[in-house]
Amino acid sequence: MKIYTSYYGNNRKLLLKGILPVAISNSTPKWFRPAKFQALVPPWEIVSKSREGKITDEEFKKEYMKQLNALNPSEVIKSLEEIGKGNDIALLCYEKNPSECHRKIVAEWLEKKTGITVKEFEDK
Repeated sequence: MKIYTSYYGNNRKLLLKGILPVAISNSTPKWFRPAKFQALVPPWEIVSKSREGKITDEEFKKEYMKQLNALNPSEVIKSLEEIGKGNDIALLCYEKNPSECHRKIVAEWLEKKTGITVKEFEDK
C-alpha cells in the first residue's frame, strides 16, 4: 500500500487511479462518502485558533505534534491498511497547497516514525 496526501478537489482523480480517499479533516464536503481517519484529524480548537490568527503556524504544529506523538505509528499504518483493503490511499483535507496544511505534518511524521514515504498526489 502506498500512502499519498491530497485535497478534496482531487477526489475524482484519485478514485480513477484506484486510490482510496481518506479524510483527515474535521469536516468533509457533503458529497464525500469514503473513509475518515479520526486519529489524524487535528483538534478543532487549534484549527480555529490558527484560522483566527491566535496562534502561529509553529504553535499549531507543536500542538498537533503532541496529538500525533501520542499515537502508535505502527498501529496507524495497520489501521490505514485495514481501511484501504489492499488499495493505495490518499489522506485528504481542504487546502490545495500542501505546505499550508496539516497533511504535510502528517506525512513528515509518518515518514520519520515508520520510514514509509508519503508523497503528495500528482496527476500525471
